Amino acid sequence: MTIWIVETGVFPTGLAALEQAVIEAGFEFRGLSETDELRGRYGQWSPEDRVVFRGSFEAAESFSRACRDANPGVIGNPEEFRCSAYYPKLEGWRLNETYRLL
Repeated sequence: MTIWIVETGVFPTGLAALEQAVIEAGFEFRGLSETDELRGRYGQWSPEDRVVFRGSFEAAESFSRACRDANPGVIGNPEEFRCSAYYPKLEGWRLNETYRLL
């Protein structure tokens, strides 16, 4: 079975269409509120299930840490969204010349 865990209240549009598409494709849709995410309520699944997560950066990072057995889990690499990962690559495009990464 494929399970989509989607953080609600994050993206301004498209949630209903995504939910409908997921269900029509025969997959399970689980809406996840901010309160659920903060309490680590992601639900249960078996090792054979495919689990896809869609949500904010913070929730994705939390999900990645808490649910390491989810496959494929979070699509993307939360580490690549950190300023320390991309800011040095933008050297020629920055408006300010000096900066300090802490």
